[in-house]
Amino acid sequence: MLKIGHFFDFSDLIKPIALTDVTEKIVSASFLTTYWPRLIVNGRVLDQTAKERMKQNSMRVSTQKMILWEKCFDLMKTQNQTLDESSLCLIPIKSHHSPCMPDAGAPITAEDGLWGITSGWTLDECLTKNSPTLVTRISSSAIRTWLDKLLDSEKK
Repeated sequence: MLKIGHFFDFSDLIKPIALTDVTEKIVSASFLTTYWPRLIVNGRVLDQTAKERMKQNSMRVSTQKMILWEKCFDLMKTQNQTLDESSLCLIPIKSHHSPCMPDAGAPITAEDGLWGITSGWTLDECLTKNSPTLVTRISSSAIRTWLDKLLDSEKK
């Protein structure tokens, strides 16, 4: 979300997030993923007393580590998919997530700001094999050019 539909005041708890400018190849990193709790995990509706249900309006934050780009590229190739420089792959979150229902659109952040947005892609055999979390990198030239044009047009 680049623009909110109505004006509001920022505070110590509500702040805008910077878009990262890091464009070079990343070898190793940890990121934070923010997501809403799940009510269905692995095809089963969670029990009424499950922790996820008790605080279903509270955002969750998890740390995800990166998968080497070359390793993810090779995995995607075995799936007849392509991976380009605008993508990152993260080790999937396994607890409280369904392997075949990723959190598409979840923000991926690090200390310097927003790094990307998760996709909804999963392996065909997602029930038996964990799919990497695919992320569109906002600092890649193609994505950042599009974002900058969009943000510039909003200012006019």
